[in-house]
Amino acid sequence: MKKLIIGLIIAISSSGSALAQKMTIVSATQQSWSGGVAGHYGTNYCIMLKVEKDKIGIDSLYINSEVFVPNVRLQGMAAVGKDTTERTYCITAEESHDENIGPLFRNTETKTSPVSHRSYKGQALIIYELNGKKHELAVKQLTALEGIAYP
Repeated sequence: MKKLIIGLIIAISSSGSALAQKMTIVSATQQSWSGGVAGHYGTNYCIMLKVEKDKIGIDSLYINSEVFVPNVRLQGMAAVGKDTTERTYCITAEESHDENIGPLFRNTETKTSPVSHRSYKGQALIIYELNGKKHELAVKQLTALEGIAYP
């Protein structure tokens, strides 16, 4: 009986670790820009996320308490259909403003209806789906890149 119980404990702990999802934020940046038209400015955001094992679905993105619909692209070998245990996702979002008329563009139509003021620790929050369940991943800081001044 003891051997059976020990065997069950080992089997349960092994299956739990097999389901563990390892995710790494490779980079998280924001880059302000201005120009093109007088008074026109905005910010581009980019988060590179490395995921081992499973495919995930990126649902929505919060940056500085504002909700965005992320643009998501697979990078590397997984992007060209190669079977790999590691996937890198490039998650981008952008906003644009005009001083004369206010916000011009911020992609805010989400797949679900997000809470407008979700609380989280960090500068950004990624809502993703894994195995049919929603999860959250906080991004502590977005590194500011040098701004772009278009002519």
